Amino acid sequence: MLEIKGDNGVIYPILAWDESDLVLIDAGFPGQIDLITEEIAKVGHSAKDITAIILTHQDIDHIGCVRELLELAPNAQVMAHIEEAPYINGEKTPIKLAALSARYDDLPDDMKIMHDKLKAGFANQKTQLHKHTQTVQTGQELEYLSYLLSLPQSAESQAIHTKAQGK
Repeated sequence: MLEIKGDNGVIYPILAWDESDLVLIDAGFPGQIDLITEEIAKVGHSAKDITAIILTHQDIDHIGCVRELLELAPNAQVMAHIEEAPYINGEKTPIKLAALSARYDDLPDDMKIMHDKLKAGFANQKTQLHKHTQTVQTGQELEYLSYLLSLPQSAESQAIHTKAQGK
């Protein structure tokens, strides 16, 4: 687990690896690419070697550096749940941003600032991620790291289950 300390608090993306794969689960806030690459280097790896980025859900603290990570590791596969992918790819307005936008005129000033930062962060991510993104279904198993990664039965649980292959 990486510990990324930024202006928005501390987040904990997961970095896992074996002989053939370097997998990052979640991609931090926008603007944290240097912090993420530094933390990856601290455990002896390079972001350019990432083979997969698994996005657990559409929140900005989980997708914020995907574009920059793909610039470093252009062959990395991005995976997102089929229900989350349209928000991550910019095809739909993320749920929390849409809720804030709907009541923007009634928001206190600090919430308007947060809304504007979220909007800018998501606009920055609105890119051709669909070229890299593989959608996955609930319960689908992904073979990485000599493990089977399985999406939970509920996308809302925001967790990924693992089980060792052949063990």
